[in-house]
Amino acid sequence: MSSVLETILFSMNRAEPIRQASLLLVLASGSGHGDSLLEGLRSHAAESGSPWSDRVNSLRILLEQGQPLSTALSNNPGLLPETTIAAVRVGEQTGSLAEVLADEAIRLSDSAGTHRVVGFSLGNLAIWTMLVGVTMIGVLSFIIIFIVPKFKKIFEDFDTELPATTVLLVDLSDFMVSGGIIFLLPLLAMIAAIAILRVQYSIRMISKGSPPLSQHWLRFWSPELLRMLSITAASSQPLINTVHSFGSQLVPGRAATQLSGVRFRLENGEAVETALKAEGFITGREEAFLMAAGKSGHLDWAMKHLGRSIETRRFRWLGRLLNVFEPCVLLGFGLVVMFVVVSMFMPLVKLLNDLS
Repeated sequence: MSSVLETILFSMNRAEPIRQASLLLVLASGSGHGDSLLEGLRSHAAESGSPWSDRVNSLRILLEQGQPLSTALSNNPGLLPETTIAAVRVGEQTGSLAEVLADEAIRLSDSAGTHRVVGFSLGNLAIWTMLVGVTMIGVLSFIIIFIVPKFKKIFEDFDTELPATTVLLVDLSDFMVSGGIIFLLPLLAMIAAIAILRVQYSIRMISKGSPPLSQHWLRFWSPELLRMLSITAASSQPLINTVHSFGSQLVPGRAATQLSGVRFRLENGEAVETALKAEGFITGREEAFLMAAGKSGHLDWAMKHLGRSIETRRFRWLGRLLNVFEPCVLLGFGLVVMFVVVSMFMPLVKLLNDLS
């Protein structure tokens, strides 16, 4: 599903990882060379249609007016993910802008592939579940409304006592025939709403790199925050500036509030790993790992490694969730089919036994 949406967004000249990575490479190649950068942006805009070209041209105009790259990107919402803009700001502060831009381009390309694999599996399962569910609702509704009443009359004529499962199916049929079918409408509306939300989720993940309500999910931002702190630590710059820059790009929510708490703790002299643990961005085990790395002088490497580790564990968890959810869905559909089959064939078996 994600790959299909990426193709659609690309064909519509909308923001998506490959186009964003291409823009970042243009910015990286022209970093420190104003004329080359502006010419590169003109060429990049000419390769695409509106609205992407309009946004790139708007970025170029803001740069021509003398705005810093991070500010110009912030004034073009939706052009690049919020975390990428925060990384650009950190790169400007640490004097490693070109390296940060190139690293972000690689990260977006790699994450697009990872999201595509996981998103494809999750998206396919969601679509398959909804399609099969709607089909089953239609078939079962037809059986319950049109077949079961005739089925019931046949066995009443034979004066055959119906099993408990068949009685339950007959009661359900009577309820549906008497107007209960209207209760299917909310269910169908819910399925449609889930489908729409799933598409919106995928589009946001592709264009902005963050899911809805991510501003309240602390651990979602931990990998990016640690990666930016590692860049700052490697350049021996104050970490508090990075925390402030990162927080300024976040949508107001729990994550932004807790990040303000990290900044306050750093201002009061707390170690960065202690502040991150206290505000919920890392666990106690991760705090101990960073403390050990800091004592050996490898804090920057440890932060970068830990950020990748958190992201890897997240995708592994999603994969395991998929492995559990898929058989549960199949089991649920199977139980429904088994109930209908048993309910309709048990009376036939009983009738044949009586006749024999």
